Amino acid sequence: MKTPDHMKVNPIFFEGFNLSDYLITFYGSAHISSHKPQDMFKKKIKELLWSLSNFGTFSIGRSELKKNKILTLNSNFKKKYLFVSNYPDSHRAFPVLNNLISEVTDKREILIVTDCKSVFNYYTSESIACIYMKVSGICFDKYIWTFKHLTAEESFILSKVKRYISFSKKLIDEYKPKVTLTVCDLHLFERVFTESSQLKNIPTITHQHGQMAPTNRMYDYTISDYLVVWGEKTKRDFVDQIKKSEIKVFGTDIHNHYLESNSKKLKNYLTLAVNPRSDELNHFLLNKIPKLLSEMESTEQEEYTFILKLHPSMNQEYWEDYFLKSIYKDAFKMNYEIHTDNNELILKKSKILMLISSSIALEAFMTETSVICLDIPELYNNPFVYYDNLPESKVYIDDLFVELNRRLSDDEYNQEILKKQMTTLGDYISDFESSKKELEWIDDIICERE
Repeated sequence: MKTPDHMKVNPIFFEGFNLSDYLITFYGSAHISSHKPQDMFKKKIKELLWSLSNFGTFSIGRSELKKNKILTLNSNFKKKYLFVSNYPDSHRAFPVLNNLISEVTDKREILIVTDCKSVFNYYTSESIACIYMKVSGICFDKYIWTFKHLTAEESFILSKVKRYISFSKKLIDEYKPKVTLTVCDLHLFERVFTESSQLKNIPTITHQHGQMAPTNRMYDYTISDYLVVWGEKTKRDFVDQIKKSEIKVFGTDIHNHYLESNSKKLKNYLTLAVNPRSDELNHFLLNKIPKLLSEMESTEQEEYTFILKLHPSMNQEYWEDYFLKSIYKDAFKMNYEIHTDNNELILKKSKILMLISSSIALEAFMTETSVICLDIPELYNNPFVYYDNLPESKVYIDDLFVELNRRLSDDEYNQEILKKQMTTLGDYISDFESSKKELEWIDDIICERE
């Protein structure tokens, strides 16, 4: 995840922003395919339009801007907190900011800006001031398209970023927030508001919202004044790498719903969780895992349900089709389900969770689900973030069948693993009541600046 060399040599600056930095997001995920036909079609259209730009520059693209009535009614009330939210309210990262928002006593001090309509509708229903801003369609910008060293995709991305910059600067000048809070500096929309705030000397705070591994090069894109993480172990892993941000540990309360329910459900799911790291890796898993499960006795297969848990960003139709083509139907006798969400429901019924590398492991620890982290060195350099004290859970792919059978048949062995998982949980989440404490700290920062 790094800025391409041609952008380092020929950086593009605009109103105090180095636009080259905004390509980190794209190049961090450029190897991932959405497997959506419409996205492939859009790419072809973009390439065609880019080639036409040689005959002259022009500007198209749709910008939407909408303020809710709550903001209009409280237009004279000073906004203390600017929350930049681009995760849908159904996303597991949505509570990162929403839990903080719920702790603010006077909601009139809050302004939320989002590029997600469901978020706008949610906060409007909660009577909290919110602005929806979205640049969509095929976005050209005359200034950006004069830089011919850019690729087609780079030109479209930076054209969109330039519009967001203009909008963010106007918004901050108008509402003059005391602090700006985001979930992740990697996302273009949030990063723009972070930089715009910093140019006005407004403190900026971003947050951990999932697994943070030292190998994912967080230091490449973390620019906020403060990075709030869940546990001391994560701080130790990153304190020497992140140069621009001060790391603060507050824990997290986004998983508290796992702790609130004590009802014991029948654990008869064997779950495989996959992330959009690479098609090659996921194709391998969807060929290998069902084949291994097919080696179980027929009666044992009928006892369990196989769950394929896809990351929310993955195309369920594509991966379900691939799964059905890859299973050995005569040998694979398990019932199966495929999901992109419903983590809590799935984990509370899962006996085993198999994965490569994901923060869903922590959620599994909370629900007494036995986690197996797969080692496939030929395809992925696994950082094994949560497994320093769980050597039994780092399992080479060819040893999976043996380890799986042992956990299913040896309850004493499996219970020992569950105990060690709970101990590990404390290393990575220091506190489950974080939002109130963090908000008090945020208010102290504001007071110090005034």
